Amino acid sequence: MERTNLGRLFFRIDHLLLSWAASHADTPFSITAFFALDHLATHGPTSMKTLAAALDITPASLTALSSKLEKAGWIERQPNPYDRRGALLVCTPAGSKKLSSDYHSMQSFFDSYLEKQEQWALSDILQVIVDHENQQKHLE
Repeated sequence: MERTNLGRLFFRIDHLLLSWAASHADTPFSITAFFALDHLATHGPTSMKTLAAALDITPASLTALSSKLEKAGWIERQPNPYDRRGALLVCTPAGSKKLSSDYHSMQSFFDSYLEKQEQWALSDILQVIVDHENQQKHLE
């Protein structure tokens, strides 16, 4: 059996994940918003500059995104004790609940396609890619 090109497979998976994200279109949620909430929940209060860099988006894009997330009640701005002019973004309890709900929804998405052992194997492979990318970023 001939193997499908990895690039083609990743584009197809990307399409499936975008379809999952579109199913959440009733909220101001996007994949980038998901990553922003995940970052804030994992790393705690974060400056706009740091979060924009972590998400690889412009500060202007983050300003628009953070306004939507704040309006939804999923993040809040707090004074930055190290910079009176700046603010820190913080994931709220409602944001953590949304993130948890979407993690559960995404897990159900994968459960519909893969057995547990297949999910573990895929997770191991994808973790190698993520770890490699993180190492590359640290070298820059």
